Amino acid sequence: VYEMNIDGSGVRRLTHGKYDSFDARYLPDGRIVFMSTRRGQAVQAGVESATRTLEQPDLPDVYVRCGGDARRPVAVYTLHTMAADGSDLRAISPFEMFEWHPSVAHDGTILYSRWDYVDRENGPYMSLWAINPDGTNARLVYGNYTKAPHCTFEPRAIPGSHKIVFIASAHHAQTMGSLVLLDPTVGMAGAEPITRLTPQVV
Repeated sequence: VYEMNIDGSGVRRLTHGKYDSFDARYLPDGRIVFMSTRRGQAVQAGVESATRTLEQPDLPDVYVRCGGDARRPVAVYTLHTMAADGSDLRAISPFEMFEWHPSVAHDGTILYSRWDYVDRENGPYMSLWAINPDGTNARLVYGNYTKAPHCTFEPRAIPGSHKIVFIASAHHAQTMGSLVLLDPTVGMAGAEPITRLTPQVV
């Protein structure tokens, strides 16, 4: 993760090491939330599970459980935060599978997509979740048992509203599809809480 001024000057590197780090967003308290493959295998969340300095040894890799291993290294990426200067790295999610696209809701919580197929088949369940910036109270927002749309990518809170817009995408597809308007006060699953704003896009 890098940071720079609006005019392109002052480029600063914030994360280091062998890990992939991406999709960074500023949090209201000045910290930064981002996705990273740096989560360790034993301690899944907290200060000890993230590489905090250049001098600290690399952590063992953690691979996706549906076929990932040293021969097929598909590293898991989950939510992390860091201070504005890149220090104090923390893994805030104990989740064992992929998470995507963090964004900040009006109340300061983090909206994100999560591939959760506990107690069901592994296909379509990439639903919308929320979590506090300190990693507490991870909770479902929409779609835990909803088969269409498969994925709720790139969520954004709509200004002046309790509603959320996201991209409806397919399983194992690129992040593209129709825009969907979600009213979480109507429900947490199925077709009733959502309106496809661009149904012509599939």
